[in-house]
Amino acid sequence: MTEPVRMCVGCRTRAPKRRLLQVIRRPDGVVVPVAGPRRRASGRGAYVCPRRACFDRAVRKGALARAVGRGRAVRFQPDDLWNALVVAARHECRVLRRTGASRARLAASSELARAIDREEGDV
Repeated sequence: MTEPVRMCVGCRTRAPKRRLLQVIRRPDGVVVPVAGPRRRASGRGAYVCPRRACFDRAVRKGALARAVGRGRAVRFQPDDLWNALVVAARHECRVLRRTGASRARLAASSELARAIDREEGDV
């Protein structure tokens, strides 16, 4: 079975869903990261590459707010949201290791965490 493909709102490149960071707009208008083994949450969602430059471009051009807002007010601080995405991606990787997830899921999550670590200079 093929993995779902999504488009980054910052650079508009397509990538497997597991290699992108996901955010959603909750009903109260707050934009939050989606993480965890299942990566499921209710709300209007968008995907962004694990590169800070791509995230900043999505914020600067309004693509992130447009994708999750769809005519509704959204609330988020870019730096706080990026930091929350970093924490969520690292947490997801730890949880998948503990729960004995499949190799493919663990590899994708580890790759995502490594990409973020490179961006943050934690390598």
